[in-house]
This record gives sequence, structure tokens and C-alpha cells, in this order.
Amino acid sequence: MPILAGIHSASRIQRAMQQSPIPEMIADLAAGNITPASSIAELRMRYRKDRLCEAEAKACMSHACRAHATAAGSVLVVTDDGGNICFGHVPDPGLDTDDPKMATVFQLLGKTIDAGHAAGIVAARPTADASSSVEYPVFAMPAFEYERAHGQAVEAYGTYVISFRITVTRPTASSTPTG
Repeated sequence: MPILAGIHSASRIQRAMQQSPIPEMIADLAAGNITPASSIAELRMRYRKDRLCEAEAKACMSHACRAHATAAGSVLVVTDDGGNICFGHVPDPGLDTDDPKMATVFQLLGKTIDAGHAAGIVAARPTADASSSVEYPVFAMPAFEYERAHGQAVEAYGTYVISFRITVTRPTASSTPTG
């Protein structure tokens, strides 16, 4: 069966993107009218003519963030596993995650995590394990000054890169001081 012009997948995807608010979002990111940390509610209000549901607003902003990061530069951002806290960010060198030079980048990201965060998470878990670990995902996002409260936006719009774990050893009953 012959493929008709304008019917194949690439053409359909291109038309869908052009008819969506993605090009406008990219322009608004570049102009500073919205930020990579804008809430979904803010996006739905700004692009209300497009009648976006939450999932559509999130998907469109993810595409816009990727395009803006390509044009304006990107950073690597580390969040907590729940996507609530943004701990810090460093410039994205654009290397593969297994490149030896990335070890330095991941060490810098690890230093941005609050010292007691992993220990607090492990202590709150109702498990009898002697040791446990906490996962910290890393996302690529457009260059921006991310704050602690931007974790949800980073998780919603960011491109997942890798996660690393911080292992915390729980104190045993015999090592805790008694009265």
C-alpha cells in the first residue's frame, strides 16, 4: 500500500507540534515570559485558548524545555525521589553518563544534597534492614536558577538522565547508647 504524502508518522507528528502551544512555549521561554519552573496551573491559564488538560500541558512544556535547552544551554538538576525538593544544579557538559569526566559532575551534584536528608528518609522507613539507600534522580533542564521548591517542575518537565544512590547505615540496637 503506498504512503500518501502528509499521512506518514513524521508528518503527522510535525503537524501536531505546530498546532500545539509548543512553538509559543519555546518563544515564551526564550523571552522570559515563562520559566522552566512554571506550574502546570500557570501554563494552563496562559495557554487556555488551547484548552490543555494537565497531561497535555506537562507534555508540551517538556518538549518546549528540551528545545529551549538545546538552544540556550542546559543544566543537570538533582531532586529527591519524590520530586518535591530541588537540591542543586550544575552546568551540563553534554557527555555520556558513563564518561569518566561525568564522575566530577555527579560528585558536585551529590554535594548539593542536604547532609541529613538520606539519613532522615532511611530513619523514617519502617524496616529492620541494617542499611538502606536513597535514590536521587538527575534531570537535564534548560539553564535557569532553580530553587529548592522547583523539584516538582523539574520532575514534570525534565529529561531523566540517571539516578544515584546514597547509602546510609542504620544504627543497630547494640550501638545506640542507653540511659
